[in-house]
Amino acid sequence: MKLTTPLAAGLVMANTIASSPAVKRNNELLLSQKSPSNATVGQQGSHEWSQNWAGAVLGGSDFQTVAGTFVVPELVLPAGARPERYYAASAWVGIDGWRGECKGVLMQTGLIFWIQDNKYDSRAWYQWYPNKNVQIYHMEFSPGDSVTLTLTASSETGGIAIIDNNTKGTSVNHTFVNVSPRLCRTTAEWIFEDFRDPQGQVPFANFGNVTFTNAFAVNSNGTRFGPADANLLDMIDQSGSDWSVLTDVAVDDSSVSVVYEKRP
Repeated sequence: MKLTTPLAAGLVMANTIASSPAVKRNNELLLSQKSPSNATVGQQGSHEWSQNWAGAVLGGSDFQTVAGTFVVPELVLPAGARPERYYAASAWVGIDGWRGECKGVLMQTGLIFWIQDNKYDSRAWYQWYPNKNVQIYHMEFSPGDSVTLTLTASSETGGIAIIDNNTKGTSVNHTFVNVSPRLCRTTAEWIFEDFRDPQGQVPFANFGNVTFTNAFAVNSNGTRFGPADANLLDMIDQSGSDWSVLTDVAVDDSSVSVVYEKRP
């Protein structure tokens, strides 16, 4: 689907965060860019469009936990790609970061995937944005591994991020203590992201079809929510006055499916 100039003129600024793990590009270790993205979104029914997020954002109050399980994808180069270039994507779960008063803070954890010169790699990370992200170098992941991401915000300034590789039987966690800025705990997210690094928005990899299963959020009262009522975000790519859709997102009571499906 191509979005023409009249529709593009009606788009509004999004408050998605340019959250990005440090990544290796051109054999250099690069740190996250610490500024909000300039992504734009438009709305049509239950779907919105973003230039850097694809997935589901659930609104509510006092969220304490968000979790989801997915299978590490086997990346392929997008159409017209140059193999020597670096192509990447990141899958994560998060609390806050989407609109509202907490657009400038985001608690998140996930994996980054990249491919270059036909070589594939992936790495776990966690972040309390806008503070620096931390990569986890000692934990290995392979395409086909089942991975569970769990975030628990025990307060507005602390919590724990847990990453389980269910296939390899390994796990790692990090505890956040007295961190600022403070969370509002008003949104929970399951996201595939075309993140930014100091060189700009990374070339987006074709990840096929990735589904967060057993996806849920829990508030401080212990009430459990699925993603069925979440706002859906499809990623777009802008070229001049034309817009192409890069993903197709669907949800049900316990899953968020994100499909790389570039359509002109």
